[in-house]
Amino acid sequence: MTIEELRDATGAPLQLGPRLGRGGEGSVHRVVNRQGVAAKVYLSPMPAERARKIELLSAMSDDALDQYIARPRGLVFDSRRTPRGLLLPVVEDGADAHKLYSPVDRRREFPKATWEFLVHVATNVARAFAAVHATGLVVGDINAGSVLVRQDGTVRLIDVDSFQVPVPGGRPLLCTVAVPDFLPEELIGRRLDEVVRTRNHDAFGLAVLLFHLLLLGRHPHAGRYSGSGDMPIAQAIKEHRFAFGRNAARYGMERPRGTVSMSAFSPAVSELFERAFAPHEGQMRPSAEEWVTALSQLRSSLTICGRRASHHYFKGLLTCPWCEIEGTSTLVLFGDGTPQTKSTPTKPSVSLHDDFRSLTDLFKAMRAPAMAAAPGPPAPPRPSQASERSGRVRRASLVAAVLGTITVLSGLMAEGSTGLLISTLGVMLTGTASRARWKAGRVVHAAYRTAVRQHREAAVEFNRLEQHPQWAAASTSLHALMREWNELPRWRERRLGELRSQRMDAELRTQLQKRMIRPGLVRGVGAARVSTLAAHNIRTAWDVNRQRIEQIRGFGTTTADQLVAWRREVERVARSKTAIPLPPEVLRATEDEVTRRRKDILRRFRSGLTSATAARSVDASSLKAARDLLVTRQVELAQAEADAKKALGKLPAS
Repeated sequence: MTIEELRDATGAPLQLGPRLGRGGEGSVHRVVNRQGVAAKVYLSPMPAERARKIELLSAMSDDALDQYIARPRGLVFDSRRTPRGLLLPVVEDGADAHKLYSPVDRRREFPKATWEFLVHVATNVARAFAAVHATGLVVGDINAGSVLVRQDGTVRLIDVDSFQVPVPGGRPLLCTVAVPDFLPEELIGRRLDEVVRTRNHDAFGLAVLLFHLLLLGRHPHAGRYSGSGDMPIAQAIKEHRFAFGRNAARYGMERPRGTVSMSAFSPAVSELFERAFAPHEGQMRPSAEEWVTALSQLRSSLTICGRRASHHYFKGLLTCPWCEIEGTSTLVLFGDGTPQTKSTPTKPSVSLHDDFRSLTDLFKAMRAPAMAAAPGPPAPPRPSQASERSGRVRRASLVAAVLGTITVLSGLMAEGSTGLLISTLGVMLTGTASRARWKAGRVVHAAYRTAVRQHREAAVEFNRLEQHPQWAAASTSLHALMREWNELPRWRERRLGELRSQRMDAELRTQLQKRMIRPGLVRGVGAARVSTLAAHNIRTAWDVNRQRIEQIRGFGTTTADQLVAWRREVERVARSKTAIPLPPEVLRATEDEVTRRRKDILRRFRSGLTSATAARSVDASSLKAARDLLVTRQVELAQAEADAKKALGKLPAS
């Protein structure tokens, strides 16, 4: 087939120019006689279902969606009007997302890219998926080659013809292809031409794609496996072996050397990754909108390394994680490795206050776990066949007991050995009936008591877990740290006050020790009395003490009062003249202590925030399990009650 044979839907010829790319299905060419348009030409005739998909996509009109995807603009036909391809917009200056992964490709394609740029791109990828999902489309075939990134960090999703497209009133047109490393556990090994994809399936592939971007090409399930043999990624996905997650060790995994841990992200982003790669079990993974919010917050919470201007990292960290990686290898992750200098413009360093405010904002944004409503009463069950048999036995036994009693009475009325025989038979019949009645009710009674006890225990445990004990404990701890942080300014003032008081006391003592007691200084205290005071080690204003003076022979209360009054006046004057500031080294030491305490609170708060995040998940999981058990116990109790009423005619005492 020649180029001249290709036409658009109106029959106008298409002039194909340079090839822009090639894939397994065909090649993409720029259309010379259409500005900004390319043609994807398939190697073989297009299936009818694919052609229908292109028609539906071409008919869509959504400017917001077209910002993020290279939506088809119509079919390409050969001379026999057979669909052979599609028209689509050209994405200028776009590079595959995987070009951001390796430092070599990144320096060549995106020489100015920093980790902040990667977070920016990841946010835009999440926005693109949100726009796609808002229209009912499903991406399906998620991979780094289907995302084009421009120099400004904006993105366009390509290969849109492989999307799953809804059909009004009918079954959607499916996406039948996939890259295995981006498939969620529930789709691995299934025939994709029979599976209707969902946004929740996309959510897994999106999380993998974002992980690739933020972890510089690392796959979340590719790590060091502690077991024997290899651990293929597909198997690791099915077995939930998230190598970077908090449960990695439990699954026998460890993140590769030379990689950052999940602490490099904000707690909100880390928690979304934990949710995305947790066991599926029908749970919803983080949506694209959730990723947009968390990644936007992460980008606004970045700071610049003091050693490398090209290193951006989460300001909740005490050190730059990229410097740590570069310090153990010859790899330059971002930029050209030029150290930070005074002439290099940088952001101002973020204060500890901003760090703490950022963390507390994250904590305040964390919603308490949702309260789970207690299950309602189950539908009344039918009594079991065993209870119906027990009821019949008890009723028959009651009749037999009555007959036995009548027989005993009849025997008592008869005379001689005949009456004795009749009474004996009556007693035996009554005893046998009583034992049968007791035996028939014993099992039902025991089952009822067990059901009541187990239901009570399940209800108590549900009520306990309904208070979210682990979250409550973690939250209380974080609130205590917030109070401790807020108390630090008052602690500083108290500490400085103590130091000033100590310095004042020392200076005051010096001044008082300089004021000697001299004859005539105080009325009634001449040279003789000065000598007497000196003999008792009272020579200066500092030494004056009422109790010591009154113990000296010949010194009465009046003289003691005069000496004490003199000392107070000397002290008053000394205090008014003693306003010595604390030395700079003392002030620095105090500020260093405050900083040390702030860092310690920050460290504990960051750890507590991680614990609180985990506690929310644990409490939610435990509460769900407790609620499920309570539902089971309610059903069992209802069955036991129905059986007891049927077999015993009433509910026994529990």
